[in-house]
Amino acid sequence: MNQRIAGLLVSATLLTFTHGALAGQAKWTKEGTKAGVTVYTSPVEGSDVPRVKAVTTLDATTDEVWEVFNSVLSKSKGVKEIKKLGSCGDGCEYIYQRLGHALIKDRHYVLKMKSTITEKNGMRTYKRIWHKTDEKKPIGSGAIPIEKISGSWTLAPADEGRATRITYTNHMDLGGSVPAALFSAGFVENAFKILSSFRTAL
Repeated sequence: MNQRIAGLLVSATLLTFTHGALAGQAKWTKEGTKAGVTVYTSPVEGSDVPRVKAVTTLDATTDEVWEVFNSVLSKSKGVKEIKKLGSCGDGCEYIYQRLGHALIKDRHYVLKMKSTITEKNGMRTYKRIWHKTDEKKPIGSGAIPIEKISGSWTLAPADEGRATRITYTNHMDLGGSVPAALFSAGFVENAFKILSSFRTAL
């Protein structure tokens, strides 16, 4: 593995928002397909907001997609503040995030984020999973804590390595007075937009 890829693995941060075991057990309902992106939802126990999964395939290698991964995500809106709060092990970081959106009061939380790269037959699979943690306290003030957040990104080889299948999963329950139905619809639409941005970037 070259040094550039290794550095990206350690230093990259997410700008958008479960665990792989949960995703494997989920029963997904297809919400629709737009411009090559398919989005599914699955109920989450104890939450009125479903988990979202979005999938698309790009005509580029996983290394090529990873090269633009963070620059594409950096254009996503809704995150007001991001700070690294230290390491939690190999390829693992604590990330503080604060959301700022005109329709909601500021929300904040700390994520425990783990990134891995695996290689088989010369092809790399990049994966990142995250969930809200209490191992570090939010550093901001005047914001509402969010208790339920988890998600993942997987960039896996397709078409014998000539293409990349991107799978994005995400669950976030704002709680409070935000209508769950409104937020759920927005979450689905946002998943379409996020993966569509990769299709236009390559």
